[in-house]
Amino acid sequence: MKPYQSEIIAGASLVALITATRIYGYLLFHSLVELFSVVIAFSIFLIAWNSRDSMDNHFLLYLGIVYFFVGMIDLLHTLAYKGMGVFYSFDSNLPTQLWIAARYLESSGLLISSFFVKRRLNPVVAFLIYAAASSLMLLAIFMGAFPDCYVEGQGLTSFKIASEYVITLILCLSIARFYQQREALDRSILLLVYAAISLTAISELSFTLYTDVYGAFNMLGHLLKLISFYLICISIVQVGITTPHALLFRATKENEERLQQAVEQKRLELSKLQERLLEIERSATFGEVASSVIHDIRTPLQALLNLVFMLKESDAVKDEKLRSILDRINFQIAFLNGVTMELKSFARPMNPSIVPVDLNALIRERLTSIQIPGNIRLEANLPEAQKVLADPFYLQRILTNLFVNAIEAMPDGGTLEVSARREDGYVVVEVTDTGVGIPPENRSRIFTPMFTTKKEGTGLGLAISMRLLKSMGGTMDFTSEPGKGTTFYMRLPAAD
Repeated sequence: MKPYQSEIIAGASLVALITATRIYGYLLFHSLVELFSVVIAFSIFLIAWNSRDSMDNHFLLYLGIVYFFVGMIDLLHTLAYKGMGVFYSFDSNLPTQLWIAARYLESSGLLISSFFVKRRLNPVVAFLIYAAASSLMLLAIFMGAFPDCYVEGQGLTSFKIASEYVITLILCLSIARFYQQREALDRSILLLVYAAISLTAISELSFTLYTDVYGAFNMLGHLLKLISFYLICISIVQVGITTPHALLFRATKENEERLQQAVEQKRLELSKLQERLLEIERSATFGEVASSVIHDIRTPLQALLNLVFMLKESDAVKDEKLRSILDRINFQIAFLNGVTMELKSFARPMNPSIVPVDLNALIRERLTSIQIPGNIRLEANLPEAQKVLADPFYLQRILTNLFVNAIEAMPDGGTLEVSARREDGYVVVEVTDTGVGIPPENRSRIFTPMFTTKKEGTGLGLAISMRLLKSMGGTMDFTSEPGKGTTFYMRLPAAD
C-alpha cells in the first residue's frame, strides 16, 4: 500500500460523511465538522505531548501545544455558533471573533514552529505561554475589547476580512520558512505540512467571501480546515509513533545482528583458544614423551656408534664392501642421533633472552656461513639498519632453517631473495625462493611436527622455528605457488 493511502481513504470517508449531513441542516454539519476538528486538535496535542521524548524535530511538539489551545477556542466557537443557544446574550459576532482568534493562534503557531525544526523546545514553558495568550484573547472577546468581526444584517467587518488576509500572509511565510528548513525534515512530513498550511490558507480566503454564516463559502472553509487539521495529525503520528516504532524495531534487529556477530566472534575466539590449549597440551605431552624416548634411545645409539667405530678401526674388517656397509650404518645412526637432538630441542621449554639484535648483520652473517650452490643467485635487499627484539641464538637458528629450506627447494638452481622492512612496529623478513613450491594439500601441515616431504628430513625444522619465533613475540606465514616458488614472512617486534 502506498504511503498514507489508508489514512487518505479514512479522511476522505470522514469528510464525505460530514458533508452529507448538510442535507439535513447546516447547524448539524457545522457542529460535526467543528467537533471533529476539535477532537483532532486534542489528538494532535496528546500524541505530540506523549511522544516528545522520541521526537527529533520539536516543531511538531510545538504545534501539538498550539493546536490544544486552538481546539479549546474552536470548541467555544462551536458552542457559540448561531442556533446552538448556549451563549444567549451574544449574536453571530461572538463565534466569528472566536474563529479569528483561533486562526491567529494557529497561523502564528505554524510560523513560530518552523524555528524549532533545529532547536529544542521547553514544552512546559511553551504550554504556559499559550495558556496565558489564549486566556487574554478570550478575556478580550467576552469583555467586548476585541474588534467586531460580523455585524448582523451587514455581514463581515473590514477587520475580519483584513485579518483573513493577514492570516493568509502569515501562512505563506510559514511555507517559506519550512522550505528553508527542508534539508532537516523528512520529505513526506514536509509535504504533509505544506498541504496542511496551503489548505488552511485557502480556507481563510474562502471566509473572506461569505455574507451568510450558513453559506457555501463558510461550509467550504470549515471542510478545508478539518482536512488541514487531519494532515497535521498524520504528520505527528508519523513522527511521534510510526517512525520511532519503526526505528525501534530496526534498532532491535540491528542489535540482534550485532549480538549474533559478537557471539560468533566469541565462538571463533573460544575455538582458537581451545585449539591453542590443545596445542599446549599436546606440546607438553609430546615434550614429556620425547624426553623419555630421547633418554632411552640415545644410550643405545651411542653404543652402536662406538661399536661401528671399533669395527672400522679393527684389522678384522678389511673388505671394502663391508666397510661401505658400516659407513652407511654409521650415517643412519648419526641421522637418528640428529633426530633425537631435534626432538630434544623441540621438547625443551622456550626461555628466550630478549635483547636488541642487529637483524641485517645477523642475516648477512648467516648467508655467508651456509653453503650456497653456484647455480643459486643471492639477492639481499637490506637498505637500512633494522633492529629487532629477539634472542640472537633463537633468531640465528630460525634464519638458518629458512635459508637452508629455500636452497633445498631449488635443486636445479634459482634465486634466493632476502629482504627486511619496517611495518606497524614490526620488522618483516621475507625469504623467497624460485623453487618447486608447496603443494596445496601440504600447506596446512607445514608447521606440524614430524611432517616432511624430504627423504632425509626430520619434519621438525619449521615446527621448532615457529615455536622459537612465538616465544619471542613474533609470527610466521607463507605464500606459495607450485612450480614458481615460496615466500616465508617472519615478523618480529622492532627494537625502536
